[in-house]
Parts: sequence; structure tokens; C-alpha cells
Amino acid sequence: MTGAKGDQVHIRRFEEKDKAGLIELFDKVFGAEAGRYTSDEDWEWLSGVSPYEPVYRFIGADDEAVVSHYAAMPVRIKAGRQEIKAQLASSIVTDKRYRRLGLFSNLFKVSVSKARDDDYVFSYGFPNKNSIALGVKQLGWTVVSSLPVLVKISRPVNALGKKIKHSCSGPLAVKADTLFADVTRGMMPKAAPVRLDPFVGLDKGFDDLWEKAKDQFPIACVRKACYLNWRYVLKPDNRYIRLKAVLNKETTGYGVGFSEDRYGLTIGYIMDVLTSGKQTALFHFIMQSLEDELQSRGVDIISALCNPSDPYYRLFLRRGYFPLPERFLPHQAFFVCLVPDDNPEKPFLCSAKNWHLTWGDTDVV
Repeated sequence: MTGAKGDQVHIRRFEEKDKAGLIELFDKVFGAEAGRYTSDEDWEWLSGVSPYEPVYRFIGADDEAVVSHYAAMPVRIKAGRQEIKAQLASSIVTDKRYRRLGLFSNLFKVSVSKARDDDYVFSYGFPNKNSIALGVKQLGWTVVSSLPVLVKISRPVNALGKKIKHSCSGPLAVKADTLFADVTRGMMPKAAPVRLDPFVGLDKGFDDLWEKAKDQFPIACVRKACYLNWRYVLKPDNRYIRLKAVLNKETTGYGVGFSEDRYGLTIGYIMDVLTSGKQTALFHFIMQSLEDELQSRGVDIISALCNPSDPYYRLFLRRGYFPLPERFLPHQAFFVCLVPDDNPEKPFLCSAKNWHLTWGDTDVV
């Protein structure tokens, strides 16, 4: 493949000797944000402690440097009554001098071909609007939906003040935000008779929970202990709120939250919530505890992902969450799948109404 300035670019599997060149590429593209991808701890998390097979990494390189990179993370998907192998597309990076040369397309195709040889059924990802047209036209992506973002205003006065660049931090503003939180809390059902404990490790109780909970969802990422431990416990430098619900020594549910400063606001995320069956009171109990923790971190809004067909959707609405119109999203993103045309399950796998999605299923947060 001919690259910028006539350089020859070769597509191949990533090798450990490429690490320094890949870090240099990430530094070029991400600048100060590169550390979240290239620290020794993050590198080990992505490459060495996957709960399943090793991460697929392919690079484009000329004689001097690594100029493009694509990674796909192995996951397990509960689809109907099956558990199948799939890949989450992640870490798509190209040196700006080598863009529009087909590098990403070639990296993606090589990775997908190798994955099919290894019995992976399909790939999915969450591209932004800048790459969606290329993915559909050249790579065969099916756009399942835009991201089903729900938001709840945690501190409306403070959030408004930040967006209009005006301080709203006086006593009246604090009282108004506190009153708003108290009113919405009072609208919820009474607490479930369970105990909520922080968790720093996962055991077989989470496997048992998943077996009881999974039939709520036609399609979902498998949430067994090995995956949850990798996603929420072993991830370096994470600041997740992790709570599990315990009744008579049995794990009956869990919730994970996260917060960060972004877009001029302090944003809380409901990364994941799971209950063993349709336990409305338990869902609200876990959610209230997560929201209280997030509010103690000073979040202005709280965001969740949930499709309208999901059994938790109406429960989110009852808690004061509402669908965020696409025009208000700072960066529009989509949920896409690549399923071979000869797979009879393609319509099922590419239907948004079948999917249980949370922020924890993405590579965004």
C-alpha cells in the first residue's frame, strides 16, 4: 500500500517489538490523553489480562514508524439461548499524514478475516459520525441505532450556571439543588430489604446472579465474574463506584458508577446495573445508592444507556431520566454490527430492540 510521500505501508499482526512505535503513534494522535492507553498498567490490562482470548491487534507500518492501529477485544455475547464469541472494535488510530489511504479499512478487514477463522461470529462497535459513512459503505457495517443516551439532571441550577458561564453557587442555588434531589428521592419506592456492600473482587455469586438475570435480555454481553472483574476491578486507575446487593449471603444484584469532568460539566455515568429478575424495588435501591454516591462527587448530570425495549427503561424514566435528543449530544455516536450476510441470525443480532446496552458495554467510558 502506498502511503504519504511514497512510503510503503504494510499491514501485519502487532508484535511486542512494535510497542515503542505504537506508543509514539498514540502520543501523536492523543497528546496529553495518550497516557490512558500507553501506561504499563493499561497496556497489561488491554493485552495480558483479558478474561478470554488475547486482544486482536493489527498495525500499519512503513520502514520507519507505526502509522496506524486497530484493536478488537474478545467478548462473549448471550444471543437467545446461545453464548457466542464476538469482538468489540476499539483503539482505531491513524497518523494524520496517512489518513484517507484506506489503512483503517485494510486493518479492519484483516482483523475480521482472522477472527472468522477463529470462530468469532460477529463484530460490533461504537463509531462516531466521522467514520460511520465509511464503515457502512466500505466495511459492511449495519447501523443498529444511535446510542440510546438517557440523562438525569442532578444539580439543575449548578449545571445551568456552568453552561451559561455564570456562577450559581450561592446559598439559594445550593438549597434549590438540594430540594430537587430530595423531591426526586421521595418519589421512589421504599428500599429493598437487602444490604449493599462495596466490592473489590468477584466470586461465583456473580456467576449465579448472571444465570438468574440473563433471560431478561434477548442479547447482552455476558456478565460473569471473570468479565466483570476485568472490566471494573482490574482496570488501572479506575474510580468506579462498585456496589453489590446481598440477601441471606446471596448476591442478588450489583451497580457500577463513574464520574468525570467533561464538556464543562461534572458527569456521572451509570456504567451497569443488574438484578436477578424483575425486582423493581431492588433496582431502585441500587440506583439510589449509586446516585447518592455520584452526587457526593458533585455531578451535575447523570447519564445511562438503555434501549426503549429494555426491561429497565421504564424504571429509568420513573427515576427522572429522559432521552437526550441527538442535537444536544456533544459527540454523536452509533452502535454498529458486522454480521456475515450468510448468517441467518443477522436480523436478530442487528435489531436494537433485542440489545441490553450500558455504558460499560462500550469503549467510550
